[in-house]
Amino acid sequence: MDSNDSQDRIKFIWSDIWLLQAIATAAGEQSTELTKVISAGDAIMHAILNYEEVEFGLSKLIDAGYVIVEAGRLSISPQFYPTYKNLTRRSRTWMGVNKKLEEFLQAEPYPARNPSKELVAPIFSPEEYVEAIQQYCKQTCEIFRSMFCSKKKSKQRPKE
Repeated sequence: MDSNDSQDRIKFIWSDIWLLQAIATAAGEQSTELTKVISAGDAIMHAILNYEEVEFGLSKLIDAGYVIVEAGRLSISPQFYPTYKNLTRRSRTWMGVNKKLEEFLQAEPYPARNPSKELVAPIFSPEEYVEAIQQYCKQTCEIFRSMFCSKKKSKQRPKE
């Protein structure tokens, strides 16, 4: 898959790369839910993709043929997945993968922003996005609780 096909009509920015990387990380060759994409995005950049970054990014990535959304599940397209694996196979860090994808898609680096315009047809509603964020937060809290909070209180020995 050649980046020039999509470059003639789509202008990518840094957050599109972050989203693409999060989808690939969460889904691999399968499909995944938005909550897992948000989780992967947080692991990659230590921040949460906002609604506009998700919606504008998905719109561009779908139009370019890099991402598919079916029944609310996201995946890297079968046509793009081999290109993604080839581009990223030698990168050992998130930022290395990010750099390779940024070069391939000729994306504008941070702090480039999406143009301020309304989305014609949102892929996920704001409510679905908020629900995914809430699920992610709940799952993360449960993980931390299981890691750091003992299920049994240790009994203290009485002082002598």
